[in-house]
Amino acid sequence: MSEANHAAVSDVEATIPDTRAAVLAKYRDHYPNWTNVKVKAVIDDTFQGVLAVVCAVDGSGQRVDDEICFVSDEKVVRIFESTVELANFLSDRSKQTIFGWLRTRSGFSTILIILLLAVFIVLFIVAKDLRPSILNAFTLAFGAAVASIFGPRDSRPKSLQN
Repeated sequence: MSEANHAAVSDVEATIPDTRAAVLAKYRDHYPNWTNVKVKAVIDDTFQGVLAVVCAVDGSGQRVDDEICFVSDEKVVRIFESTVELANFLSDRSKQTIFGWLRTRSGFSTILIILLLAVFIVLFIVAKDLRPSILNAFTLAFGAAVASIFGPRDSRPKSLQN
């Protein structure tokens, strides 16, 4: 695994326990009669936060599956009362500005790739005698940058993720 991709996975792994703790605390406050509340999945890098999928057993003993909440980067948890509320929230967030997109991991990585590409093109044109070395360095750096975007977010086995 490349260093850039390893760093991205480590960042995600570091925030997942904090996210799970924030979600469980919010659900305990919001639904005090629910039991066996668990975070089934955390979907990272979604509209400057994460989406968390929760399951539980409600006060009447009915199983509640696939409750979805949003956790901001500041760990503020928003529980959606209906699918319509979730859809409206996602619709509003999808209309973000370019500056909002730049703050996401994918936006930052895209800018990084563009800057790397520009630097290597300039070096390739200016330093003609170093082209083989520049091409090798570019291949490694570009591969690491692309892996940070398209590589796996969490390399742990699925059984350990939930």
